[in-house]
Amino acid sequence: LYREDEPECSELCQCGEGELLLCNTICVETSPCKTDFAFYNHAAPAYQAYRGRCLCYSGRFICMRPSP
Repeated sequence: LYREDEPECSELCQCGEGELLLCNTICVETSPCKTDFAFYNHAAPAYQAYRGRCLCYSGRFICMRPSP
């Protein structure tokens, strides 16, 4: 479940014994990404040579899978 008041947090819930619902909140740290040339804010788009379109996410780049 995503939390509207905290967009970087989600709640992971599971059923326990009986009718018990157990929930944990998981939050992503909003860290910038640093390259030799620039800083990118958390959730900012970026382009990386030989990696294509990327997204700065919690201090690391997540990039599209390259074409086969």
